[in-house]
Formats: sequence, C-alpha cells, structure tokens
Amino acid sequence: MKNPDYNHLYFELGLKPGCSIDELRHAYRRHVAGLHPDRGDPGRRRDDGALPLSDLNALYGEAIRFQQRYGRLPGAPQPIHARASTSAPASADVGAGPGNTSSNPGPRLWLALLLVAAVVAGLVLGSPETAAPTAHGSADAAPEARVSPPKPSPTRLELGMDIATVLAIQGEPVGKSDVEWSYGPSWLRFEKGKLVDWYSSQLYPLRTGSTKPPAEAATESAP
Repeated sequence: MKNPDYNHLYFELGLKPGCSIDELRHAYRRHVAGLHPDRGDPGRRRDDGALPLSDLNALYGEAIRFQQRYGRLPGAPQPIHARASTSAPASADVGAGPGNTSSNPGPRLWLALLLVAAVVAGLVLGSPETAAPTAHGSADAAPEARVSPPKPSPTRLELGMDIATVLAIQGEPVGKSDVEWSYGPSWLRFEKGKLVDWYSSQLYPLRTGSTKPPAEAATESAP
C-alpha cells in the first residue's frame, strides 16, 4: 500500500494515534468480529463512509509492520531512547566546521612532509658517496691505512728460524740440547737461538726442502 493514511484506521477503530499496540489489536479484533455475519450484531449496519474491510486489513497490516520496524505505531510520539540514537550522528559531526582545525589534515600533512624531506636530506648529505674527497682526490681511505691480510704460516724449515717457529713446524724432538735437536737419525742445529744447520734422513725425514741446507744459505747464516 502506497502512502497509507493511518488516521482512517484509528478513526474506524475508535482509537487515537498515541494508543498502544495491545489497544490496536484488541480494537481491530472486536471491530472485525462485529462485521462477521455469524458473530456480529444482525441489526448493526455500516455507514456509507465506513472503510472497506480490505482497506482496513491492509492498513492494520501496515501499522503492525511499522511498529515492528520502529518500535511504535504510526503517529505515536517517538521514544526517548530512539531520539537519542538518531541524534548521535549529529553529535559526531561536532568539530567538523571550518573553525575547528582538529579535523583539518592540512597543517599536519604539511608538517609530516617537511619532516620526511628533512630526513631524506640528512641521509643524502651524510652518505659516504657524497663525502668530500681527500687531498689525494679520493674519498677512500689512504692505502697505508688498509689492513693487510695475515701472512700464511710457514710449513717448511728455513735457516734463521727461531726455536718457537721450528717447534711449531717440526714438533718436539726425541732428544735435544741447547745447540742440537735430534729426530732419530735426523738432527737440527741452533746458534744463538736460530736454526743454522740440519740433516734430514730418509728414515725420519724433516720438514725441509732438502737433506742439507743449501750451501749459499748456510754460508749467509754462518756468523
């Protein structure tokens, strides 16, 4: 039903718009029962201006659906709690006017952009790629300041080695004195704590490159 006029319903049932749902139901049932030919008053006649039963039923159905949806009958005053709930969105808009800067993101957006720009500028200016060149025309460290890789430890005996190095390469001797270490038939000879001579036997080879030291090396290491 389009644009129902509930005033006709209330007038037909003898009610006012502010009635309760129970009053509406009771009046509707009594009115319909009175119109029934088996239960109504046989001498009662409907006025010419009375609402047809089909229209009355349609209006009554619309009124019931209205009450189920809004919690009140058509024409009844709106409940207090319903008015409070419907006015909530208006209160949420408080402060959204042009005089309220809390909801205006313009100043905060510009401030955030300025902070981001400052951070980016600091990173660019402070990066190693933009560092000023040194006196040699390069931003790299001077060659002498670089750390040289460690030299590999020697694995063979050489003339002039100290006792600690010889011991690390060859290991503990079978017998030793201040000037000579023996490894079975092989031996090492020291002077002033330096290796000056050796003999490497095939029965117990030493970690040297030859049976005897080279003649030139032995001559150079001689005191």
